Amino acid sequence: MEKSEQELKRLINILEQIKVGFLPQETQIHSIIAESLVNNGIEFQHEYRLSSDSRIDFLFGNIGIEVKKSTVKDKDLLKQLKKYSESDKVSKIILVTTKSVNIPSFINNKQIYIVNLYRNWSISL
Repeated sequence: MEKSEQELKRLINILEQIKVGFLPQETQIHSIIAESLVNNGIEFQHEYRLSSDSRIDFLFGNIGIEVKKSTVKDKDLLKQLKKYSESDKVSKIILVTTKSVNIPSFINNKQIYIVNLYRNWSISL
């Protein structure tokens, strides 16, 4: 089901509000995201199989959500996102990460949004 721009913005806003501890495991991030989506009434599929050799972390209608920790290299991430963007089941991809990444805004004519979970961190001394 095609999701509207308003639904996309709401989803990004929900993801941007998520707080994770320092150096969380990727499975912990998945759990926190799933809980946040459920608490906000967002219906999604977890570990959705796009093809026989491709599975995206979350699917909300036609919007894919991929979670990546700071340990992944940009070139490997780009390769993975290219594979996801080849699927007709995905029209947009939100990358949720704990690091700065150098990823194009569009891959295979599909927009890529980046949510950095550490972006809003501030340190108080």
